[in-house]
Amino acid sequence: MRTWSTFGGANGGGRRSLPDSDAWCPPPSLTSALALRPVKLYILTAIFLAGASLLLISCGGPRNQATNITQPPDYTEQGLREAAQKRGVTPQDLPSIVNALASTPEMQAWARLLTNGATNDLQKARMLFDALLTHASERPSQFKRPPTAVEVFKAWNTPGSSFRCQEFSFLYASLARAVGLKAYYVDVTEDCRGIKVAHGCAAVFIAGRPIFVDLTYSSFDVTHRKFSVLSDVETAGVYLSGVADLRLCQLASKLAPNLPAVHGALIAALLRADQLPEAQSELSRLGRLDPLGPDTYALRALLALRYDKTEEAQQLLRTAVDLAPETSNFRYLLGNSYAGSGNWAEAQKCYQEAARLAVNEEAEKLAQAAIACVQGEESLATQHWQDALASYDKAVGLTPDYFVAYFGRARARQMLGDLDGAATDCEKVIQLKPGMAEAYFARASTRWRKGDLDGALADCTKCLSLNPTIPFTYAMLGDLLYDHHQFPQALDALRKATQEDPLDFYLRFRMFLTQSRLGRLTEASSELEEFLRSGKADKTKEWQLKIAEFLLGHLAERDLLQAAETPDKLTTSSQKRCEACFYAGTMRLLARDEATAVNYFEKCVASGETPLIEYGSAKTELGFLHTAANAP
Repeated sequence: MRTWSTFGGANGGGRRSLPDSDAWCPPPSLTSALALRPVKLYILTAIFLAGASLLLISCGGPRNQATNITQPPDYTEQGLREAAQKRGVTPQDLPSIVNALASTPEMQAWARLLTNGATNDLQKARMLFDALLTHASERPSQFKRPPTAVEVFKAWNTPGSSFRCQEFSFLYASLARAVGLKAYYVDVTEDCRGIKVAHGCAAVFIAGRPIFVDLTYSSFDVTHRKFSVLSDVETAGVYLSGVADLRLCQLASKLAPNLPAVHGALIAALLRADQLPEAQSELSRLGRLDPLGPDTYALRALLALRYDKTEEAQQLLRTAVDLAPETSNFRYLLGNSYAGSGNWAEAQKCYQEAARLAVNEEAEKLAQAAIACVQGEESLATQHWQDALASYDKAVGLTPDYFVAYFGRARARQMLGDLDGAATDCEKVIQLKPGMAEAYFARASTRWRKGDLDGALADCTKCLSLNPTIPFTYAMLGDLLYDHHQFPQALDALRKATQEDPLDFYLRFRMFLTQSRLGRLTEASSELEEFLRSGKADKTKEWQLKIAEFLLGHLAERDLLQAAETPDKLTTSSQKRCEACFYAGTMRLLARDEATAVNYFEKCVASGETPLIEYGSAKTELGFLHTAANAP
């Protein structure tokens, strides 16, 4: 049999089988996400925001005695804009520069209230810390994108609200400034325990000495090992790099040119935009800034995946995980890599750890949705369609904008015969990922089964325009053009398909029919005979060999129909009858016996084997024949 019911694969004849589509697109850096090219199983993707997931950790070690750290300059709002322009930001882009540490009159009044009674700056710093520590929580943050200090303040008393490192640090620094303290944001890359992290805290300078205030670690005057105390210009860069937008990430790299995390976010945005040379150039720069950083290893892995170097990518990601074991993103990326190579068990382990370590609710739900999608893939592989549907429903419920889940659910729905539901899910995938070629292939398959040949042909053509290397697309295009009676174009597409898969019997059969429809029966027979003699034809496929013998005139029609009544391990008798009637009908059509051809095509359609390509072609031929019969 021959079917596109798995979006391009055969379900039982050992023929074309489309890899399970372009899936999990992992987030490459701490603050952004991108879509990968397909890798092996074409599994599908996701978005993680920045941050470490270190919760209420008590750090030992001596008090921070750092006295040689330079206090950053202070800026007015006008001064911040002027400093940004000096770093290459154009006047047109200045409105995009955000002071994440700005405050409102309400925040300033609250800060004064919290520090009422303090007699010196150290007491003010400590009282603010004690007040904010009441909101420390192990729950992920609810923010979907990095908030400013003002936005954190607005959400402070919202029931169920929770905050993580950057939110706490922005708010603390803003409140500290409101009561006259010199406070700044700190980018931490190695914490007080010597663990590589993507983390942030605040620093307050008192008498020229920095005191590091880390609410996520529940620590006042914490001793982190590697960090950078940032100016407000650099902090604005950190804030912009947290938004998955290429232009903003480019601005961020101008504002904070020496921060590896900011360059990582820019590389992520470039990869998402398919600007590979630019991404490679930025990665070289990141390698000079931070050659042994976990972000550097993770981004190298994502580029390796672009070139289908799965083993290399997995090794790089394992290194990133070893360096930063408490960073959720790297666990998620490694899970994506395992899923892309079909290692479902390891993928689930990574996603479970990613969910446990997630720094915000969106990242936690995304990891949980990825687990559900892996379970859906396993169910699809074992043909447990209803279980697959339940898994993908769960994933959609967790992350309504997760196109991976919709793509998987479309496949499950198609296998269950819910073509309308599959079409709706395909539409959603295209809405969320308009540049995803596999989504158009999927919709073409669904449209074909629904009888929308024009729509299917348009989608197939679109798929090729986006990515001409998607397996089986030329095969589908050839079949669609055949059904449109565009035989010269169909033959060209089918020849390209045989270069992809030279062993496919059914491609050879369709080429034979196409050439015959063009009046080249002798040439068609010669090519099919050559295929059978070449050693490429699998001699164990008895049913396909009988079809070949029939087309070449070596097997009588009645013998083909009789052979169709005997099922085998891969093909039922109903499927065989569908195919036999299509090929018998087409040969009758070539012999100008249209009445018998109609009879055979009707029997093919009556088989009810709607997933089979022969079924669709027979239905189309009946339409042409009825139109011709009713023509004036």
